[in-house]
Amino acid sequence: MSGALIVVALLALARAGLPEVATGPIAALVITAVVAGVHRGRLPGFHDLIDIVRGADRR
Repeated sequence: MSGALIVVALLALARAGLPEVATGPIAALVITAVVAGVHRGRLPGFHDLIDIVRGADRR
């Protein structure tokens, strides 16, 4: 389920015409949101999302 939603979201992101620099961080946020929503996990907080965008791991 989450795989199909992620593929659809990434296809929509590719067709949106955003700059290439913006698609990576947005894709990471979309994947995180879809996986957390489908698996009913804890949604990441603001600082977690910033770390995701920067590629850091705070654990």
